[in-house]
Amino acid sequence: MKKLKIEHLFGYTFVFIIIFFMFTVLFRFVGAKFLHINFEENNASEKGIESSESSEGTPWEELYPFDTNYSFNYQKTEEPSEKDEKNSAFSETVKAIESKADYYTSNLLFGRMKFVEANALFNRNVGMKIISGTDSVVALTNGYLTFESSETDTSYAAESLDWFNGILKEKNINFMYIQFPAKESPYSNKMPAGVTDYANINADSLLQKLDKTDVNHVDFRAVLNEHTDDWYGSFYRTDHHWKAETGVWVSGEIAGMLNRNFGYNIDESIGNIDNYNVKVYEDFSLGSQGKITTLRFTDPEDFSLITPKKTTDFTVSYQSEHDGTGSFNEVLTDKRIFEKKDYYNISAYSTYLYGNHAITSIKNNNVHNGKRLLILSDSFCKCVVPFLAQDIEYIDVIDRRYFSGSVINYVDTFKPDTVIAAYNPTMISSANTHSNMFNFE
Repeated sequence: MKKLKIEHLFGYTFVFIIIFFMFTVLFRFVGAKFLHINFEENNASEKGIESSESSEGTPWEELYPFDTNYSFNYQKTEEPSEKDEKNSAFSETVKAIESKADYYTSNLLFGRMKFVEANALFNRNVGMKIISGTDSVVALTNGYLTFESSETDTSYAAESLDWFNGILKEKNINFMYIQFPAKESPYSNKMPAGVTDYANINADSLLQKLDKTDVNHVDFRAVLNEHTDDWYGSFYRTDHHWKAETGVWVSGEIAGMLNRNFGYNIDESIGNIDNYNVKVYEDFSLGSQGKITTLRFTDPEDFSLITPKKTTDFTVSYQSEHDGTGSFNEVLTDKRIFEKKDYYNISAYSTYLYGNHAITSIKNNNVHNGKRLLILSDSFCKCVVPFLAQDIEYIDVIDRRYFSGSVINYVDTFKPDTVIAAYNPTMISSANTHSNMFNFE
């Protein structure tokens, strides 16, 4: 009997691993595709996606159909050539194939989180500053984590905002664009050497274009920088969002803007944290970026549940089982989140407004000022709107990522006196599609 050489042993082991890998993927593919077995370990939370179960499948485009009279005709300065269009189509096809391959070889891989953790531990030990995952995460020099943003043409966003502003003027509706900040400070660069993030570059570009229009706009990055010397302390260390405590302060700032610009009479003390009960859950949260880097790379952090001290009464609709009437505590926060620690499967940030929804409608039953505010925003508003709602009779929120209908049709239905669009820079896109956050048709 021949002696088994060490190189043969390594070869057989490698072949066994490949066969095992292919078998587990095939088994889970058949189970997921034909037997409808859920094998997705921590999929939603690792991507940093908050809960959005409320209105999936709702035909928003049928409930709020588009009107050809309100069509934004965006024309790029340079028309794409036939070659560019073919390359773009090819690129989209490749991305679709990559997405499928990633799904079947990662999400359906048995024990995938162990592999993810092992990769994160390796990255930490060798001093890596960029951790690959569903989205690449960058470790800042101060220990905070962030997502990478790529450079984008901001012309579409600027021209669409200008067009939408004109439509609202015709309807005698106030409009304001608020440029929320990204996690990276434009005033204090903490990116590792050799890494450039374009979030603030894109925001600068958009605001410069808006300066040439009559769109009422606010650079909230400057407002935040003036408010605090600890920019990063306003954000979660392992998540892309700002803290709930920051959201309280932001609500007071927006209240002041509405008062000064549009004649509202909101009590700006809603932005004072002293008017709230704050319950801190220590080491409870692992944010969207922490879920990708895992606990092998970073540590969990505290999370605060903040509720008003005063008596409140709201009627809220998420188009889900969470709809109802009750106090702030009962209908604007999901306290089920705090029943157990589950770093990889639970997003603590989703406690406010029960996560992400296409449409959230809030009526304050204790306020009778007739004010109707429509907010177009991303998830940064989830911990702002609940506090702002304390002194406005009606607030509706549209999250364009989940709402496929016509924004203008919704405006005509809801009849707001003021519309605010408030996005963080990562939402800026040049895509000329209805799913673009800056599409207001």
